[in-house]
Amino acid sequence: MEVGENLIDALKREIKEESGIDVEVLNLLNVSSNTSIYKWHDNVTDVPTKVILDFLCNPISGELTTSEETSEVRWVEKSKVLDLITAPAIRSRYQKYLDFNGRVHYMEYATKSQFDLKLNQRI
Repeated sequence: MEVGENLIDALKREIKEESGIDVEVLNLLNVSSNTSIYKWHDNVTDVPTKVILDFLCNPISGELTTSEETSEVRWVEKSKVLDLITAPAIRSRYQKYLDFNGRVHYMEYATKSQFDLKLNQRI
């Protein structure tokens, strides 16, 4: 997020910048806490707990394009996306999208040194 920017505007901007697609934001579907503490790339700075918000969005315009942060973009059938995701934390978060029933999901996990799911519940 940029200074003075609200969460929804930041989400829309980031999606546009990274994919070329304009979206409407429909629902918050998952909140995750990654409670791993580990060293940043500088091997000095501690990376604290991260809070990750996953939203359900609907594409409304634009064309898929790569960016400085994306090397490849493409549309994939939602039933086939898990075939492309190898990181356990990302697979688990995407599964929340597939299982979404209108209630927000919350999970706590740690990713260093391996994926450790600590809490998994609807709120």
